[in-house]
Amino acid sequence: MNRIFIIYILLLFASCVDDELCVGEGTNIVKVKIFDINDPTTPLAVTFDGIDVSGDPEVFPTYADSTLSAINLTVDPNEIYTRYILHTSTRSDTLEIGYAVQPKLISPTCGPELLFSQLEVIRHSLDSLYIEESQIEREVETNIRIYY
Repeated sequence: MNRIFIIYILLLFASCVDDELCVGEGTNIVKVKIFDINDPTTPLAVTFDGIDVSGDPEVFPTYADSTLSAINLTVDPNEIYTRYILHTSTRSDTLEIGYAVQPKLISPTCGPELLFSQLEVIRHSLDSLYIEESQIEREVETNIRIYY
């Protein structure tokens, strides 16, 4: 009787486990790190009064009165570019980035995910910047380095 009960419990738990893990490699977050223009290896904390974004600002995090040396910028999956305006107490800078969007099927059960690649800076008013990684993926630590 105990064996039948144990087999029943194992079958019950096995039926509750998902067949697949529906986590892809893509993300729509561009990882930006800020550095001192006079010492490019030193991270620089900048106080932002706010960051404006084109597209749907409802899904963009609020960075008002935030002192940061790294920012996660969400790109609009329905467009091929997104524009940000970075506001500090002394200046406002524009950063407009472009990217390619391509759907990729994870599996028939999970459905597709969107992959973002070919990250490029269309225009900016920053002192200086450098694209470190043009693939927008979860494992990437830094996509863009900004120098203030």
